[in-house]
Amino acid sequence: MDDLQIKIADNNDIFNDLQFLHRKIWGIQDIDVTPTHIYSAVNKNGGVMLCAYIDNKPVAFSFGFYGKDEDDSHYFYSHNMGVLKDYRHQGIGLLLKIELARQLLRKNVNLVKWTFDPLESANAYLNIHKLQATSYTYITNYYEEMQDSINRGVPSDRLIVHWNISTQLLNNVMRNHNEKKEYILADDHILNRIHYDSENLPQPHEMALNLPVNKKEMECFFLEIPSNLHFLREKSMETVINWRYHVRNILSACFEKGFFISDAIYIKPRFYYVLTLKQHA
Repeated sequence: MDDLQIKIADNNDIFNDLQFLHRKIWGIQDIDVTPTHIYSAVNKNGGVMLCAYIDNKPVAFSFGFYGKDEDDSHYFYSHNMGVLKDYRHQGIGLLLKIELARQLLRKNVNLVKWTFDPLESANAYLNIHKLQATSYTYITNYYEEMQDSINRGVPSDRLIVHWNISTQLLNNVMRNHNEKKEYILADDHILNRIHYDSENLPQPHEMALNLPVNKKEMECFFLEIPSNLHFLREKSMETVINWRYHVRNILSACFEKGFFISDAIYIKPRFYYVLTLKQHA
C-alpha cells in the first residue's frame, strides 16, 4: 500500500493518535482509554508501539510490551492492534504485524503472543493463516466482563496466539500470505455441524468428539465458526452466546487431547479452523 506510513510511537502527538484510535475502534468511554503517560512509560521501558497513517490520518495502531511465562521464559505481548472500520480488509493489520516483528527481531526477540476472540474469523484468518502463527491455549473469560461496544454482553473467552518470528518467516509471509493449502473436509473429520434457523442465522450442533491419536502422521480436523460475528451480534446475541459455549467446549477438548490450531480457511461463505495433532519422533 503505497500511501501507508507506519511510525514508531515515541512522542505525545502520536500517543494522542493512539488514544483516538483506541477510543474509535473499540467504541469505549474515556475512562477505559489507555492514558498517554502509560504509552510514554512503555516506550521508555522497551515496549513497541506503532501507528499507521494514510494521508497523515491515523488509521491503525499496535501496542505491546514484554511478558514472562511461569517457567521464566520471555516473550513480547502484543496487547492491542486495531484498524478503523473504513480501512479494514486492506492488509493494514498484516503490515503492522510484520513491522512489529521487524522491530522485535532487532531486539533479538523471537516469540510474540497475543489474544483474540475465537469467534472472530477475520482475526483468526490474519493470525493463523496469513501470519502462520498457532494456538493451543484457550482461556475462559480472559478479561472478565467487558463494556466496550465490540465485547459487551458476551464472555470474554480468548485464544492465545504463539508467533515464532524470524527473518525467513517474514519473507515467507510477505511472499505467500495468500497461498492456500488444499484440505479435504471429510465428514468424519468435521467436528461440528450447523443448521440455519427461521431467521437464516447459523446455529451450532454439538457432536461427540472422536479425535484419534495417530503416531505416524498428522491428522487434521475442522471446526466451523460463524464467518461474520459482527453481523450475528446485530441479529441475535443469544446465538452469539450459544456459539461461545459451543466453540469453548470443542476447542478446550481438542487442546486437552494435544491438538493445536495450525491453519484457518475460508470456503466461502464458510470458515473453519484446522486442528492438527503434532507428532513427535
